[in-house]
Amino acid sequence: MSFEKGAYLLITELKESRYIEVGKLGVFFFPDGYYVYTGSAINGISQRVRRHTGQNKKLR
Repeated sequence: MSFEKGAYLLITELKESRYIEVGKLGVFFFPDGYYVYTGSAINGISQRVRRHTGQNKKLR
């Protein structure tokens, strides 16, 4: 397993406006467009990116 430390940007496109549940924060309206998430990967960047791209990931 790879343990490269670092930071990353996850860029995603939302093609249609919609309401999305954001964990314990509640439901928010997101207009269509591009969104960027900035994260850190102390225990390995490959593992963190895999978590974000998984369909059945555990919600925090």
